[in-house]
Amino acid sequence: MLKDRAEPRLLSGGNPQISKGYGEGPVQAWIAAAPGWKSEAGARLDALVTRTVPGVKKAVKWNSPLYGAEEGDVWFLSFHAMTHYLKVAFHNGVELDPPLPVGSKQPRVRYLHIGEDFDWSDPQLAPAITETVKWRKPTNPDGVPVWERGGILLTGETYKTYVKLTFMRGAALPDPARLFNASLEAGTRRAIDIRQGDVVNGAAFMALVQAAVAENLKGA
Repeated sequence: MLKDRAEPRLLSGGNPQISKGYGEGPVQAWIAAAPGWKSEAGARLDALVTRTVPGVKKAVKWNSPLYGAEEGDVWFLSFHAMTHYLKVAFHNGVELDPPLPVGSKQPRVRYLHIGEDFDWSDPQLAPAITETVKWRKPTNPDGVPVWERGGILLTGETYKTYVKLTFMRGAALPDPARLFNASLEAGTRRAIDIRQGDVVNGAAFMALVQAAVAENLKGA
């Protein structure tokens, strides 16, 4: 008779001990095993990243969920449970504007600490983004995916050789990493065309989304 699988061990700070693995399963196992409010915060972070970065890849290593937008072991965000907060690491956080509050010994890493009473309305996290589908028509019955908060942030369109992500107010957004590579003369809009094999800077992309939320919420 098989014994029930043991619950994951909780390490220092209440961080679950989860075996190294890739994909959705290990990350959801970490979230399910985290104690109390840390589980809820982990679930909110996971949902936020999933909404914000299309096609994000996931893994658990070193008992921490990791998120990436590139091929290979390249990650832009991870988090780890500490005693009084979740320690969220932005692996290329030096590019974020406004800067994150906690520095690191690693020159490009910045941290955000999320405690039990964390304010999830902080626009730096681009919360409450909704995904819908608009503009269905006979020639495009699937419509166009649209991400919104305070108005349309960006749209996603699939073509034969690339995916186009169009930021409605892209001309007003800081883009130090120069992700925008299309619609550069299109008035207020700017776009990112992503082709097979392209490498997208995940931290810089999240910074664009954060800036788009802040731009939409001006005067709200």
